[in-house]
Amino acid sequence: MSKGVKLRFVFIGLAFCFLILCSTSFLRSEELSKGSILGFVYGEDGTTPLEGAVVEFKNITTGAVYESSESDDLGVFKIEGVERGLYIYGVKTAQGDFNSDGPLGVRIRENETAKLSISLTPYDEKVRSAIEEVYREQEIEGKSVVGRTVNYNPDTRIAEVVIMKGLLQVDDEIYTKGENTDFYQDVNFLGSEGSFAESIFSGQSASLAVKNKVEIGDLIYKVAKSGVLPLFSKPSGVASVVTGSPEIVGGVTVLCDGWQVPSNWREWWRNWWANFLNWLCRRWPNHPWCGNN
Repeated sequence: MSKGVKLRFVFIGLAFCFLILCSTSFLRSEELSKGSILGFVYGEDGTTPLEGAVVEFKNITTGAVYESSESDDLGVFKIEGVERGLYIYGVKTAQGDFNSDGPLGVRIRENETAKLSISLTPYDEKVRSAIEEVYREQEIEGKSVVGRTVNYNPDTRIAEVVIMKGLLQVDDEIYTKGENTDFYQDVNFLGSEGSFAESIFSGQSASLAVKNKVEIGDLIYKVAKSGVLPLFSKPSGVASVVTGSPEIVGGVTVLCDGWQVPSNWREWWRNWWANFLNWLCRRWPNHPWCGNN
């Protein structure tokens, strides 16, 4: 198992550990009890109810999947028996499947009902095909090569990247790897032909803001956010939470009462893991993990 794959298993495990340790009351039986999620599914405009949709929540740590009944003519759905935890979600419709745009935290207690509204935005055919291509490789390799650097300006920290496969989008998480390059980052800026761009497709070139120095020939990989693959490998669009009650939170950074994970938590965990490996391999140099260190 490669170090990158091991890291992602560790991120998930540590996130769950922090969810448990944030409050001593989490271990009490009422905190482990089950509640419900009640909500609405809307079309792209965020107001038109969508009938016949099925909402799925998948617990990141346990793998348990909770599925709603079909939404009614008002777009109302309900999921019973949900435990608190970290989740990805998706929506199945007659028009296709829609993956969530990120993980959610569910802080539900005994017999509580969390509420949220979900809006579905379909991809155009070009985006859908490109995302499907990326997901296929991520399912096998854990990441997908999308581009290669062809130029770099150290003064502006802007790299010119040629997209080789799929697409690259703002807010994607990427991994840049070369002979002397090895780092992760979120895509905060993409430019094309002097203008800001939301998406860059195969065969196009892009200006990419990078946090560290890169070299010509470095590969750009697209990785699953938070190390978790989405529910559907052939999505027709993206599902986004429009509104939600306090039991629904937008990620691990706000799951803990009185304590927050650092905003750069991915980098924080990677540094922690690197330090742990260094300590481990000094004490037990023959440990199997040290062969890849």
